[in-house]
Amino acid sequence: VNICFATDAHLVLKTKLRQFTYEAYGKLKPQQMSKVASKVHGQVINRYVKIGQLITKGQTLFQLDPGTLPLEIRQIEFEIEKQQLQLAHHQGRYNRRTKNPDAYTEEGLELEKLQLDKIKLEIKKLNTQKSIHQLRLDYKTIKAPFDGVITELLKEIGDWVMLGGSTLTMQSFNVWRLETEVPWDVYSQVQIGDVVIVRKAGIKHKVEVMAKIPVYNPKTGQFRLELDFTSEKWKPSKFEIVPLIFSIKKSQLEIPMRFVKKELGTYQVKTVEPEGSRWLSVEGVSQDGFFYPINLDLENLTLQSLF
Repeated sequence: VNICFATDAHLVLKTKLRQFTYEAYGKLKPQQMSKVASKVHGQVINRYVKIGQLITKGQTLFQLDPGTLPLEIRQIEFEIEKQQLQLAHHQGRYNRRTKNPDAYTEEGLELEKLQLDKIKLEIKKLNTQKSIHQLRLDYKTIKAPFDGVITELLKEIGDWVMLGGSTLTMQSFNVWRLETEVPWDVYSQVQIGDVVIVRKAGIKHKVEVMAKIPVYNPKTGQFRLELDFTSEKWKPSKFEIVPLIFSIKKSQLEIPMRFVKKELGTYQVKTVEPEGSRWLSVEGVSQDGFFYPINLDLENLTLQSLF
């Protein structure tokens, strides 16, 4: 890091890295929001949750009328058991015949093998049917797609749900997403994973930059950032605007105020050059006994003290 070199009467301007803070405002949203849809149609026979209830992924929300599916599955299971008995019977006959091939014709052995293959194929078809029916039955139980909280109930016991119809609304509880816009000098310095401070009612919380969206907003002249954070204690509302504090390292010229004068609303510095001295008007801000010029082209100029 370069620092300014100064004597009592002269100052050679050098840039150095300084820590700046920039405050922006972000729109706070839950990380996930969803209307939980039904994968099949049917009538609601049970509801297991209520508004405001915390739920975990996979937890049962609603039960739809299973209709005849349990009976159909049981009938398929009976048929599978029947075919398995047939398979065991014919497998035993085939094994006995292969141990004594002279007692049976080659055609008889081939027919017995074909019978075995036919039974195995039938069992496979029945297992496929059972899996399809079981999947349809599983769909009659509507479960939570992620951890969260119930915000709205759209169906009650006795209601009919269509395929793809919404049953309730839920959102993530402790995981949040922030969207904000910042100017280029901040956007260019921020990296994914950097920590930013969220402040609300005296409470500060650290959040991480999740994504940099390289899209320029011509209305604001800024670029978009997305941040996320997890909080079990700080529970924001559904949608909220919160302040964000960025800590940015930036190259900056720092001039003690004894080398700067202000006349008619403009700041001026006196430079020392081989041809003699001259006055330059500069733009910038003064703070805590120092002047910070906006123009970095002043670097390496020698200034003369005014006192």
